[in-house]
Amino acid sequence: MLDLVSQLVAVESTLKNLATEWVIVLDDDGAVLFNAQGDAISVGLPKEEAAKFIGKTLTHYHPVVTSFSESDIAIAACYQLREIRAVDDEHLYRMRSPTEGWDEFQWRQKLRAVFEKVEAEQFGLFFDRLNAGEISQQEFNRELYHAIWLGFAKETGAFYERQSR
Repeated sequence: MLDLVSQLVAVESTLKNLATEWVIVLDDDGAVLFNAQGDAISVGLPKEEAAKFIGKTLTHYHPVVTSFSESDIAIAACYQLREIRAVDDEHLYRMRSPTEGWDEFQWRQKLRAVFEKVEAEQFGLFFDRLNAGEISQQEFNRELYHAIWLGFAKETGAFYERQSR
């Protein structure tokens, strides 16, 4: 059996260039606990199996080059994942819980508000740069959520990174 890191590398390399989103949840040893195909823009987890995902690692594919969506991080918090990852054709994105942890209560009571505050700030900054001709619409779409999650991580103590593939 592969270890978790080796399995993640193998799984994520097979996800590249797919037409739809896929989600895969792995345990600490790299064994696949769950996998499912979504549509072009989303994929979900079954709520009735939430308990078995606590402390596990979820990875998924984004057919469009962009960082996590709000719903990605809401799922990570509500399912109490150790780490959520996303791959697209250019990057690997990783997020781990804030310093005080995450769960559905934390997401609803605190973390969503931090996200919304940072999103509003970053959207304003990016929109101004777009209107000034400093960035293209494509750059706006690709970089906005990366900037949001950097700010979210800074304010909450979460771990977030984007690596080139």
